[in-house]
Amino acid sequence: MEKIRIACGNRGVGTSPLFAAVEGGSMKDNGLDPELKFYEGHPKALPALVAGEAEFTNTVSPDVITVDVRDGADVVIVASAVSRTATYVTARPGLTTREELRGKRWGVLGRGDADHCTIALAFERWGWDLDKDATIVAVGTGGPKL
Repeated sequence: MEKIRIACGNRGVGTSPLFAAVEGGSMKDNGLDPELKFYEGHPKALPALVAGEAEFTNTVSPDVITVDVRDGADVVIVASAVSRTATYVTARPGLTTREELRGKRWGVLGRGDADHCTIALAFERWGWDLDKDATIVAVGTGGPKL
């Protein structure tokens, strides 16, 4: 068995193929012994890959571009599990329209992560100002905080 270290930046829908491959046994069936290493968000998992702490990671293209440009890394994307963002908004009961979300706190795992980027893109599309129309709160990977 060949040992491989995989840096995991989140446990969302985008990582479901990874967990299916690990837990379903297809990695072991193909001679791989995966070790999952968990980090708080893609912005922390990707530098672990660049530093040699892992051979693979599940990440998003904005983070790859950032680490390549900012740090002179040579990270490449070799496969994608989804063709568009898999991000969705979960709000407390009683909030039923997009406008009711304006001015609220929005939780993300970490600043600059995929969810933060998606919120920024959505706000741009809606004509909202990310700095004025929301408070972004980085809550880490602890589920109860979300």
